[in-house]
Amino acid sequence: ELGPQGEALALFGVFQDCTQELEERTQLRQLSSIIESTCEGVVITDASGELTWCNRGFCLMTGYAVDELRGRRPGRIFRGPGTCLDTVREMNQHIARGEPYTCELLNYRKNGHPYWVRMSLHPIRSADGEVQGYFAIESDITQMRQVMEDMRTEIFRREQLEGELRALATEDSLSRLSNRRGFFEQAEEAIRQAREHGSPLCLGIVDIDHFKETNDTYGHQGGDAVIRHLGELMKELFRERDVLGRIGGEEFALLLPMTDLEGAKTLMGRFQELLRTRALSHDGAGLAVRCSIGLGELGSEETLTGLLSRADDALYAAKRAGRDRIEIARADVIELPPARGRKRSR
Repeated sequence: ELGPQGEALALFGVFQDCTQELEERTQLRQLSSIIESTCEGVVITDASGELTWCNRGFCLMTGYAVDELRGRRPGRIFRGPGTCLDTVREMNQHIARGEPYTCELLNYRKNGHPYWVRMSLHPIRSADGEVQGYFAIESDITQMRQVMEDMRTEIFRREQLEGELRALATEDSLSRLSNRRGFFEQAEEAIRQAREHGSPLCLGIVDIDHFKETNDTYGHQGGDAVIRHLGELMKELFRERDVLGRIGGEEFALLLPMTDLEGAKTLMGRFQELLRTRALSHDGAGLAVRCSIGLGELGSEETLTGLLSRADDALYAAKRAGRDRIEIARADVIELPPARGRKRSR
């Protein structure tokens, strides 16, 4: 209030508590400083997807200056030959619906070097809910992805090594069929399934005729060549479901699931015919390889051991009858085992 001479007679003032406003401004300055200094990339775009602001971390991550990015669409700048277009399309669908979206994407820096980012994208809405733009937070996960890829590679390498070790434990290195242990493991499972499904199953024991003479004449290399020859022919002829194994020096076992005696005998006959028509050539000489075969069908209450024993008896009968033939041990007629001390002539 002023007097007649303009002198101040009284003062009138309005006081307002702005403590909260000052605190909020301080917090905003702190938040702005944090966002600007963080190593994560922070980007803001308008509703059309054009960049309006980004922090220093985003510039360091991409190699671009703010002025080079402002007014441009980030999705087009950083896309390259390795970028997953399916992920880009999915992200654009979420943007069109005004929905948040998180993904991992391969981007490319200004110098052309690729880098992986984990991006979290969110819409910016006005008070009435209208989308005014978007902000995204991006993390460079290139090193983490490389570590994960190295781990996957190492896991794959170890799985391969474990597979090779398992193969060494269950595979015969010469014939490339299952060894005795591998054959018995697979055979027990095949018998279990045959009993479960009530399906027939046959076992053949194959023994190379005059194998000792082959070794004596051509040495162990000749004998090894014969073993390999049989393994190759068995793999060629028999079915994927059949269990093939070398269970002794010159003795093989063939388990034939879902096969009755008639079908098994037909298969074994084809194998013998294949041996006759596919002579083995070794060291300039042709070796006529022949085999004797004992064949048996699994009985209702029979074990693998019992079936092997009957098929082995049938094999002995084939040897005794002149070799290069198939003998069948039927479930209801079991031959007596050879007398103790009697040796087979191979």
